[in-house]
Amino acid sequence: MSKGKENANGAILKYLSSSNRPYSVTDVVNNLHKEYGKAAVTKAMEALCEEGKVCEKVNGKQKIYFVNQQIIDSVSDEKLREMDEQIVELSDKLKRCEEQLKAKQAELDSLSNELTTKQLKEQCETNEKTIVDITAKLEKFKSKDLSASRKEYEKVRQQLEKQKSVWKGRKRLAENVIDQFLEECQQSKKALLEEIGIEED
Repeated sequence: MSKGKENANGAILKYLSSSNRPYSVTDVVNNLHKEYGKAAVTKAMEALCEEGKVCEKVNGKQKIYFVNQQIIDSVSDEKLREMDEQIVELSDKLKRCEEQLKAKQAELDSLSNELTTKQLKEQCETNEKTIVDITAKLEKFKSKDLSASRKEYEKVRQQLEKQKSVWKGRKRLAENVIDQFLEECQQSKKALLEEIGIEED
């Protein structure tokens, strides 16, 4: 048997043993990604059947091949327990890895929401400019000439005093008229003021 045939036979037997399922020649060709042609796989199957390593079953016009179950090593109970322990250990390890991945993802999301160095620098520059503008306005306000405002205040105050003086004069005149009227009538001052609709300050 040539070396190429030995390689094909070994590869096909290994594939059938690992999957331990029945396959047609076409299935094996496709599953091995057409590494071996249909003719080569057919010859390898026939050779393996002659060696008793593979069994053949005819299903209508199609032939199905599967590894001889008698040559597959049986797995002991101890080996099964070891495999179960490995499964549990690997499952725990997978769970820890998933938790670590989740924590790292949360940390990454948190960092993504924070300002970048460039954004922080731009914000600081904006704040500094605002402080300079406010300081300039404050200095301008402190140095502003308030003499005009004082003049306006004095003018308004004088007008107010003038109006108060006029009001006091008119009040005295009204009181004199009321007093003269009270001398001629028999009413009290309160009753008279209520009658003519005048309120005292």
